[in-house]
Amino acid sequence: MMGKKMIGAMSLMLSFVLLLGVTACAGGSGEEQNETPKIDIGDADQIDKPVWSENPVEVPEYKHIDSMLFENGQTEYSVVIAENASTNTYTAVSELNNFVGTASDIAFPVVTDSDVSWKTDAKYISVGANAISAAAGVNAPDDLKDHGFVVRTEGNSLFLLGKTSVGDIFAVYDLLAKILGYEFYAGDEIAIAETDRLACPDFDYTDEPDIDYRASMIGAQSGIGATRYKIASADFMMPDGAGAWHNSFDYLPYSEYGSDHGDWYALDKQNLCYTARNRDGEEYRTMVATVAQMMKDVIAANPDGKTLTFTHEDVGTWCTCDACTTLKEKYGTDSASMILFMNDVVDIVETWREQIYPDRDNIRYVFFAYTATVRAPVKEENGKIVAIDQSVQPREKIGVMYAPISSDFIHGKNEPQNSSYLKQMQEWQALVGDNIYYWFYQTYFYNYFLFYNNFDSMQDNYRAAVENGAVWMYDQSQYNNASSTGFQLLKAYLSSKLMWDVNADVARLTQNFFDRYFKAASETMYELFTSIRLNYLWMSESLGVSGWIGTRIGTSEYFKLNTLLEWQSMIDRAYSDISSVATSSPALYETLHDRITLESLFVRYLLIDLYGTQIYTSQELYAQKQQFKQDCADLNVTRLSEGELITVLWSKWGI
Repeated sequence: MMGKKMIGAMSLMLSFVLLLGVTACAGGSGEEQNETPKIDIGDADQIDKPVWSENPVEVPEYKHIDSMLFENGQTEYSVVIAENASTNTYTAVSELNNFVGTASDIAFPVVTDSDVSWKTDAKYISVGANAISAAAGVNAPDDLKDHGFVVRTEGNSLFLLGKTSVGDIFAVYDLLAKILGYEFYAGDEIAIAETDRLACPDFDYTDEPDIDYRASMIGAQSGIGATRYKIASADFMMPDGAGAWHNSFDYLPYSEYGSDHGDWYALDKQNLCYTARNRDGEEYRTMVATVAQMMKDVIAANPDGKTLTFTHEDVGTWCTCDACTTLKEKYGTDSASMILFMNDVVDIVETWREQIYPDRDNIRYVFFAYTATVRAPVKEENGKIVAIDQSVQPREKIGVMYAPISSDFIHGKNEPQNSSYLKQMQEWQALVGDNIYYWFYQTYFYNYFLFYNNFDSMQDNYRAAVENGAVWMYDQSQYNNASSTGFQLLKAYLSSKLMWDVNADVARLTQNFFDRYFKAASETMYELFTSIRLNYLWMSESLGVSGWIGTRIGTSEYFKLNTLLEWQSMIDRAYSDISSVATSSPALYETLHDRITLESLFVRYLLIDLYGTQIYTSQELYAQKQQFKQDCADLNVTRLSEGELITVLWSKWGI
């Protein structure tokens, strides 16, 4: 009855689909429930069950009332949603029923608030804001962050209510964690307890993330994984066909405007000229008006959008015309020309917005503090950081995305290596307050096979961001690699946890991940992980290696042969650790074997690339390369670097 299990979660991709079929497994017992029309939201019978578990999940202890959510395949509870519930709320209910179904083989019938009425003795699970939650007096506090939520028991009913509909999803995940031990480690590793009875909790709490809007840039954890990691966007909006980043040329493509408005573009044509050669001239006014009109169009076309980005191109250069140069000399940074331009554009857009969409006063207009614009135009005055003058004070609705790509992310922002960048964070916050967005980095973009050791600094960096007003965090990793080595899945897991709670226990989370993800090989894989990090510490302290993401480290100076061979022996030992599983559970063995193999790629790449001709015969080396290639194909490793497909490596290796 109380057996517990670890579920293979790839089958749970159904969670984001409004599944067909009726909730036949849910046993309704009340007359009102039997007569109420039900909404098809998911069927517990459709959920695939695992066949093996080495790490059982215990049902947590929690305070509860004298009422059972379900017992022996039956339930008296119905899920209630608003008649006009959003897609996010439907997703929340689908996730609730899928995971409860995994735990118990039941699914709650789903009704709308138009079909039921609030009574203290009714048995409802109310998800999202609706007439039932309003009647029961359950509301999200006004000061709760957008992705925060309320979980409260009133009478016999349980209310899960987000500040926004995205918060509805997070409320469900949090409830599942507290009553069923739910935890999402990776797309193919989710923990949840199995039980045939569960009492209704007696809860009354709110929760919210430290960073309200969070984004994962690890390709392996996109889609459903990203949502389960409690990661969400900031409702970005941009012109049709444009991206959210480096989109200035999407607003003003040279092919469309260049012939008639050449002054809109930098002398090297790599960026826009944000003065149009003369801020007092007709060309500048036309440029401002053109961008403003496009922003109006974007706002009108995106009624739920909250963040409009206008961000310069991904180059390190800036316009060097006389007007731009004069501004840089006056303010000490190229960001001044960007701020002046944004102020002029936003003045026009906001005047229009206040007339046409007065209720949409939560819109923010965001530009990049990146490369040439990374520094703010500020001074110190009476012990405070202020704009050099009011002209470069960003308007109230303007936000900045601070992306210090030259920072050392292996060290924390409070360490000496990053003192200048911490100062920049403080300066930008002084200008824009809580309208500050952060873009951090956590991989070597020139070589995806290299381990990037920011595991010890993630928490300090996220704390620094929160202390300096972070409303949004983007921690970029191997976003375009389908699968990644270097313990990237652990990094994604820790990122998600720390973005929600910057004071989370990293050591406990790390150990828990290894135990759940590598199971019988946990101890050995953790030893490998620790040894790699110690080597990077040696590289930093003894060789003075910087943690900048562009640092070239893939050489024998940094990775000694004996060290790599020691790591390979640990990998071999990890395979041995799981050997007993091969007979008892072949499917699990294959999964664990693949997980170990994925993390072996970093070590094997260096052995082949740096020492292949020393330690292998020509035939052995060719075989090693071919096996490496096959493993990359099997594990869906698709890229050598940000800009290069894996085929570039095969060409280099002659295979």
